[in-house]
Amino acid sequence: MTNSDELRQYAAAEVLELGEMLFDSAIEAATRQPVQGEKSNASIMEEMRGAADEFFMALRLLLGTELQSTEG
Repeated sequence: MTNSDELRQYAAAEVLELGEMLFDSAIEAATRQPVQGEKSNASIMEEMRGAADEFFMALRLLLGTELQSTEG
């Protein structure tokens, strides 16, 4: 593997990790802070989680990275 390939793999892993953290933070914030006068809608949270999962699956496939979670 060349240095360029290693750098690309490292950058791809970083992008995936940061993106997952961003989506998780958005979902967490939406869960904690429902719109004034409304309760948190579980179906919206499920849709957001599904969209995040699909996005990162597609990104991994596009980047050719392994399909492993970057969560700790």
